[in-house]
Amino acid sequence: MNRLISLGLVALGVIIGLVIFPKPQLLKYESASIVSEAVYWDSFGSSGVLSDANADFVKYDRETQHLHICYGKSEQSNCQDYQVVENKGMFAALWHWIDTQI
Repeated sequence: MNRLISLGLVALGVIIGLVIFPKPQLLKYESASIVSEAVYWDSFGSSGVLSDANADFVKYDRETQHLHICYGKSEQSNCQDYQVVENKGMFAALWHWIDTQI
């Protein structure tokens, strides 16, 4: 009986973690007819992380389906706007990450 309660608590913790914490997403985005695909991981701060960009600021705006990527932290930052074509979700992002690590 104790094992069942422990298993239930672990399962509840995993479910709460999946709801609360940001999840990776596989985004396909384009600009000027150039299409890229990368894993985007939102964060609790103002900037997320994009797997194929060494950027200082990355933000995915779900309402407008735009991905904002900025290089440099000054007023003269080089910022680019991309149109998100497809959001494949968390499991596709994990599979893409595993596939690129092999």
